[in-house]
Amino acid sequence: MLLALAGCGGHDDPSTPPSVTAPTPTPGPETPTPEPSPSSYNIAGTVSGLDGRGLVLQNNAGDDLAISADGSFTFATPVQVGAAYSVTVKTQPQLVSQTCTVSNGSGTVAAAVANITVSCTSPSARFAYVTNRGGNSVSAYAVDAVTGALTQIGTPVAAGTNPMGLAIGSSGQFAYAANQSSYNVSAYSIDAVTGALTPLAGAPFAAGGTPFSITVSPNGQFAYAVDPIFQTITAYRVDALTGALTSIAGSPFATGSESYDVAIDPSGKFAYVANLADETVSGYAIDATTGALSAVPGSPFSNALGRHTSVTIDPTGRFLYTADNTTYTVSAYRIDRVTGALAAVPGSPFAAGRNPLVVAADPRGKFLYVTNGGDNTVSAYRIDDTSGALVAVAGSPFATGSGPYGVTIDPSGKFAYVVSLTANNVGAYRIDPATGALTALASYGTGSSPRRIAFTAR
Repeated sequence: MLLALAGCGGHDDPSTPPSVTAPTPTPGPETPTPEPSPSSYNIAGTVSGLDGRGLVLQNNAGDDLAISADGSFTFATPVQVGAAYSVTVKTQPQLVSQTCTVSNGSGTVAAAVANITVSCTSPSARFAYVTNRGGNSVSAYAVDAVTGALTQIGTPVAAGTNPMGLAIGSSGQFAYAANQSSYNVSAYSIDAVTGALTPLAGAPFAAGGTPFSITVSPNGQFAYAVDPIFQTITAYRVDALTGALTSIAGSPFATGSESYDVAIDPSGKFAYVANLADETVSGYAIDATTGALSAVPGSPFSNALGRHTSVTIDPTGRFLYTADNTTYTVSAYRIDRVTGALAAVPGSPFAAGRNPLVVAADPRGKFLYVTNGGDNTVSAYRIDDTSGALVAVAGSPFATGSGPYGVTIDPSGKFAYVVSLTANNVGAYRIDPATGALTALASYGTGSSPRRIAFTAR
């Protein structure tokens, strides 16, 4: 039996399962390891309506970001998750001076922020004023911001004798007319709703002689009137509440021979006077506290060409231009931003029409215009942004009314207005924003022998 059992030992026991080796499992796809969430995100958004230069945004009062055109923007410095962000406008754009506002500008970072919007709007003219030399008055107009049309407000308001120059205070509350033959300056308050003019208490204010042109400093604190007969510039302090003028100690200050026009640079640091008879430009440093004037190094400046009838400064404060009546040219100078000294721009002077009289730059600093009294036209130029040189606009010069004198660009830079002293009207022109070319729109009646036009902005 033992032998028999031994002989059966090689047979499987059906009640015992066979021994099985487990197969090696086939590898499957690995489960991805989750990426860690970012610990910080950049702050971004879009800008629209930007027409000027100089817009600077900030985030959390830092991380300054200069914006030069419409489109998207992103701040360089990320913000930690859970931390606050706050986007604000540090510097509003200039050239044209605009107002930009921020929407969706603040919150707490939880994910990428890209929904901030910055919307920019341009100023437009609200009211316009014209000095009428023959009528001893100032005309007032409401301005249509869309079409540029003028609608006269009431009847012209009395001024002194032979009002020539005209200036609006930087606040838009006061207007000033230089009365050449009554030796004083008329001053008015401007009704913010209707645009009507009301003479100020104490006006007119005495001038040092026979004022021909007047301007107000960009901060509204000082006013300056030039006198071609006595060859002086009278300086005033402007009362911020009443608009009244008070003579500044040391005023009047000496100018060159036959000083016909005055301009102040956008920083308010320097004043310049066009001297017709001695073919020079006088430059002055303005005391920021007192408003007193002192000659800048090298003043007066001369290019030995032309009799300067008017002067203007481009909105960047880098270039100065004069109309030269006898050489039929426009002279261009570069302004030293530290000293105020002038240096001729290469290629200057530049050809104009016959008897150029008044020169004006547009608020973008792109174009320059000068009235030509001898051929009833206005010359238009593109300003080279680097050198300040002038290049004639295609189609220039453009026809005007009879006897063009003053030319001014409205605050939006969309329209040009030319005062025609023998036609007794103001011609309105649309400015092509790309080329600077002028398209005549309409003309509007003024008083007798109008000279200058100035605007308030809305």
